[in-house]
Amino acid sequence: MKLLRLCVNQIKLNEPLPWNVRNEPGHLLLGKGFLLTEQAQIDTLIERGVYVDQEEFERHQREVQASRTRRDPFAMWSVILKRTGHLLRTHKENPQFAQELGTLSNHVQMAMKEDV
Repeated sequence: MKLLRLCVNQIKLNEPLPWNVRNEPGHLLLGKGFLLTEQAQIDTLIERGVYVDQEEFERHQREVQASRTRRDPFAMWSVILKRTGHLLRTHKENPQFAQELGTLSNHVQMAMKEDV
């Protein structure tokens, strides 16, 4: 397995990981779909060095490219539901709640414009 080191801009706050995250020897640290909810988590991971399997990374890149031309309404709805659930469950301890709610609202509006 060939590993690629991840950069801070490749891990998104409050978005499911698109691939498994590994340490330098290749041991699994975080599974695909894991949600990082604090910037400090991302900073710590990047500081220690985190990696992704090259094949998995490239496969995800191809999927992203394909989705730009063809959006799956069920996948979009699933992401919206996951984000909404997470946001509502953590609203009390989330100082960025209003900002994240606005972002979520924008995603819903974009889906509506695409007639999903």
